[in-house]
Amino acid sequence: MGRCITHVDIDDDKVEILSAVESTKYLGRKLTLHDFHHTELTNRLAMGWRKFNQFRNELTSSRYPLRSRLRLFSGTVTPTVTYGCATWTPTKDMLLTLRRTQRRMLRL
Repeated sequence: MGRCITHVDIDDDKVEILSAVESTKYLGRKLTLHDFHHTELTNRLAMGWRKFNQFRNELTSSRYPLRSRLRLFSGTVTPTVTYGCATWTPTKDMLLTLRRTQRRMLRL
């Protein structure tokens, strides 16, 4: 009694069992049992900022036409943030956070 199982053997493979407060990444998604919507939103926004910073010179430089910068943003940053969003159950706060982050990126 009270013994915590951390691994399970499946076909001679050791599979880790996460506790209720741990998380792991799988196919770009952050999986957790605790507050999974907030955890995934935070993960997607962090990945979006990484992608934005990867293209920061092109996205913020006035040497490139605005139309080209918006196309680059829509083709790289937006899909990175919205990957897997069909599985989310967004709240008003989540949508507001997404909009704020998008506006913050576009203002830079």
